[in-house]
Amino acid sequence: MENYISEINKIKANLLYDFIDSSDFYQNNIHKYNRSFMNVVFKLRDVRLNDIFTR
Repeated sequence: MENYISEINKIKANLLYDFIDSSDFYQNNIHKYNRSFMNVVFKLRDVRLNDIFTR
């Protein structure tokens, strides 16, 4: 069961990463083989918006 849940988490994370990587609004600077399947990291491409977004 644990392996099944892990695989589901990988699929969901990859969907998010694929969206972020193809976006003009979001970005992710973490190399693909170092990315977490539990905590998807991203920033906004326009750094001026990061502070507004995280409030």
